[in-house]
Amino acid sequence: MEPPTTATPTAPPAAAAPARPPPQIYESHYSASHARKLLASGALVRGVLRVNPKNRADAYVALDETPGSRAVQNAPELLGYGVGTGNDVYVCGDACRNRAVAGDVVAIRLLSKKEAARAYKANRLADDRRKDKMTAQRRARLAGMSEQMGAATETESAATEAESAATETESAATATGPRIPELFGTVVSIIIHDDDRTYAGSLSAVPPPAIVKRHAQFLRSAGRDVLWFRPLSGEIPIMALPAGDVPAELRGCKRNEYCSVRMRGWAATEPVPRATFVEALGGRGSIEAETLLILAENGVITAPATPGVLRCLPAVPWTIPRADLARRTDLRARCVFTIDPASARDLDDAVSCERLPGGRLLVGVHIADVSYFVRPGTALDDHALARATTTYMVQRAYPMLPAVLCEDLCSLGPGVDRLAFSVLWEMDPASGAVCATWFGRSVIRSACKLSYDDAQAAIEGRGLPAAVSCSHARADVESAIRQLDALARVLRRRRFDGGALSLNNVRLAFELDAAGAPVGCR
Repeated sequence: MEPPTTATPTAPPAAAAPARPPPQIYESHYSASHARKLLASGALVRGVLRVNPKNRADAYVALDETPGSRAVQNAPELLGYGVGTGNDVYVCGDACRNRAVAGDVVAIRLLSKKEAARAYKANRLADDRRKDKMTAQRRARLAGMSEQMGAATETESAATEAESAATETESAATATGPRIPELFGTVVSIIIHDDDRTYAGSLSAVPPPAIVKRHAQFLRSAGRDVLWFRPLSGEIPIMALPAGDVPAELRGCKRNEYCSVRMRGWAATEPVPRATFVEALGGRGSIEAETLLILAENGVITAPATPGVLRCLPAVPWTIPRADLARRTDLRARCVFTIDPASARDLDDAVSCERLPGGRLLVGVHIADVSYFVRPGTALDDHALARATTTYMVQRAYPMLPAVLCEDLCSLGPGVDRLAFSVLWEMDPASGAVCATWFGRSVIRSACKLSYDDAQAAIEGRGLPAAVSCSHARADVESAIRQLDALARVLRRRRFDGGALSLNNVRLAFELDAAGAPVGCR
């Protein structure tokens, strides 16, 4: 009979070593409340960051607020800095830029002379290493070319020596150094960053060499399912984004295929920001792809108005309420008209001119009163603020406001009542002197829509074309145009007599076919 077997006790499995936290690469940003407190006390200054596209280590902050007495007391060298002075604070290197990107409004702490010297030296050393690397690459290319062409050793040596001499000359020129900025600063808080801004560029499956060399832990944590976004603009850093967010057809990372992304955070422990995919922009070369690249690279918003924005608009057809008519100056009986390019659809300004008893002219300029519809703090106001202006490309426009406003309710079309903000000048036609001025909110009714060619025909005495429809007498409209032209000549002559310059810039107008492709220009 065999003795009973006893289980040999086994040691419990060793606990896995805790994952080492990633090292902090950048300084933590101040909280918004702390930054506001320090700005108020004058310990910090603020401004808009711009980055040298040829060398991102160089960045500058143009102050958007003139430093107050407290700030100047803390740093007397700030005297003379401020809005419109042209003096910038130099932000030297990636560490001092501290994850801010071009266009951000940032709070910066001024560096002491010792801190500035340390930052400048580190940046110059990095710049020298970059130049040495470029020189080595040029030498390698020269050597490779010489071998391929079977050039003589003497020729190769001469080329290399010439390259060395050029590099030494460049180094000698740099030794004197560029003018060292007077004020250095470091970003301690990002006050405003446009989270909706898009960036245009291409994708790569190969990580940047600097990350491979210096940030292996980040590279391991990112894993293989990461693509690297390389922006077209040198102002913007490389970004990492999940490969799963990218359409399958773009994951091959073809060289000439472009896309747009949005930045989605930049942790202090990561060398590059994270991004999310927005859309494919196509291959370079086609008009449509190049247009999308320009729009994305310049942050032009092309998305349609959201339902919340559209709810801010009045129902159409719309008429001016009686209460608003009663509160405004009624100019509907005046001979008011618009002059715009023949293709214009948003007619946002109109003019008028009539002779008064005594010989003076009453000249009017009437601007569509958009503020009536765009109320502060509304979704429509935010929509317009984000776009800032209507962007005109050759083949299409991207309006600041929804089409129902810019092409209808705020467009001063002929024969319809429209809200306007008007200025009327009583002027001497002989001297161009302004004798009296009136500003106010008004209601106008345009008599006709004229093109530049229509107005020129009236100036030259040929009369308005028969195709132009007027609700006022055509002779009145033609007379007003000629009076405005005569007054403009008087004012122009007065400017030139006062020393003004005439800059005759050539303006090209492209002719497009039905598909939007250019077929000519004039």
